[in-house]
Amino acid sequence: MNNNDDAFPSSPSSGAEQSVTKAASEISAKARELERESRRMRFYHQVFTILTILLGVSAPALVTVTANPSANAQSAIAWKVVAIVVTAFAAASATIRTVLRFSERYSNSALTSIALLDIEAQVQAKKEEVLMTVKDQFKEQKLFEVSGWARKQMFETIKGYVEKDVSALTTERIELAAAPKVEDYQRVDMTKK
Repeated sequence: MNNNDDAFPSSPSSGAEQSVTKAASEISAKARELERESRRMRFYHQVFTILTILLGVSAPALVTVTANPSANAQSAIAWKVVAIVVTAFAAASATIRTVLRFSERYSNSALTSIALLDIEAQVQAKKEEVLMTVKDQFKEQKLFEVSGWARKQMFETIKGYVEKDVSALTTERIELAAAPKVEDYQRVDMTKK
């Protein structure tokens, strides 16, 4: 071992490596949270869509029943009240579905979850690349760069998610910055082993 290697020992679980692992875990946890959120939004979207359809179809049917002249006055008033209530619920259901945008929020959280899982995979791959190809004296530095890059990507992705969630649906895509590059001078010379 040369003096350069002794000055910067490589440990299997360095602080920099743990930092990258922790960043990947945080990204994964947020992705799973958004997966659960997307399933919940999809469920609400389906419930309110079905409710709106069923109530919207049944309201005219109830109005038709109330228009029956052969019914007695008591019965006609009861049917009119039921028709009014069903129509009100149909309108409320349609309004809730439109205002709360469950469909948009479902797709936004699902796509953001996928983007976060992609970032996590990139972080893990970059960590392995650094551990396997970078010279010992540069490993800590490169691993900390990967950790910082990972957190920045996570926060930018979450920021985009929140901005889309509180605003009208946009056509903007979440763009990721390039991962830190391992320079040739930092790589281990595989021919010397």
